[in-house]
Amino acid sequence: MRKILSLALLLTSINVATFAQQTPKKDTRQDRKRTELVDKTAEEIAKKRTDHIDKEVTLTEKQRKEVYAYYLKEAKAKIAEEQKASETGVTPSKEVKKQRNDEVHKLLTPEQQKMLSDSKGKKKNKK
Repeated sequence: MRKILSLALLLTSINVATFAQQTPKKDTRQDRKRTELVDKTAEEIAKKRTDHIDKEVTLTEKQRKEVYAYYLKEAKAKIAEEQKASETGVTPSKEVKKQRNDEVHKLLTPEQQKMLSDSKGKKKNKK
């Protein structure tokens, strides 16, 4: 009887130890963003972001070209940063992201800036 109980206890402890070591990998939002960036070119990212802003606030043709050029430059830099981040594990700070948004706001008129910030505020409230 003791041998059977000892054997059952041993097998249970082995199972528990095995399951404790297996931790599922979390699919974090940041990981998804990294894989999305890897699959897209800088031109695709810049076009998508420009279209998004154009949808939020109607851009003039000149503004559209300036915003696209800015986003293209930033997309190339961001792809390089993301590749470096995947190697080192260091991500860009919120301050860097805020600075990038401020650069785009400079290309817009005051009315467009207000419309864009209002739409971002609505999105934050939904979350």
